[in-house]
Amino acid sequence: MFSPTLESSLGVQFWFLSTIIQLYIVFLPLIGIRDWVARRTKDPDIFMLVGTVLISAVWVSIVYLTGHSGERNWSSFFLTYLWEFCLGIILGHKIFEEKININSLNCLPLKRVIAIMIVCLIAFVYTAASDTILYMFDDPFSLGVYITLAYCIYRLNIKAFNRCILWISTFSYELFLIHILVFTIVFHYFPTISLPITIILAISFSLIIGWTYHELYTKVQVKIRTCLKSLKQQY
Repeated sequence: MFSPTLESSLGVQFWFLSTIIQLYIVFLPLIGIRDWVARRTKDPDIFMLVGTVLISAVWVSIVYLTGHSGERNWSSFFLTYLWEFCLGIILGHKIFEEKININSLNCLPLKRVIAIMIVCLIAFVYTAASDTILYMFDDPFSLGVYITLAYCIYRLNIKAFNRCILWISTFSYELFLIHILVFTIVFHYFPTISLPITIILAISFSLIIGWTYHELYTKVQVKIRTCLKSLKQQY
């Protein structure tokens, strides 16, 4: 989790699992802090969001200034993404308390959302390509691009595409685990094929293997639960 050589030893994408585990560890303390703040202020969410934004900003600045920005165990330490995690907690809490109505999001002007997406995309490209400390602060803009793009896709309401996305979401975690390995193998064994065809092959194999992995895992999980249930009934 904190070793640069081990963190991505099973695949370059596994740094993400390390960060998620760290955030899960601090989840309950964050909820406790929010409840403590809620007893003392009228709007604890603003306090939490501003506080975590400042913590993340200070951390990424320290990482950059100490020359560790190229090391995942520093640049992807949970403090870097603490503000995003806290934002998710706040939104989830507001949706749970019905302070945010998901259905009302259909009323957002699509042109305005597209304009925000373009601005976020330009800002993301500019910051990500910067040679200064700015490239450490590209996450808010990439998040804005993802959110607005997802909203535009949702509003287009292309049923076949939506069904495809929902299908992929059923095995997205398995797909995440194996996609780098599949891409590496495909690009290694098919180096002479044109790049678009190689990418299509890699994506196709990733989807097939990810879905198969999910189905096998689900069946094994069901069998284990059935065995445990029968053992529990016996004793």
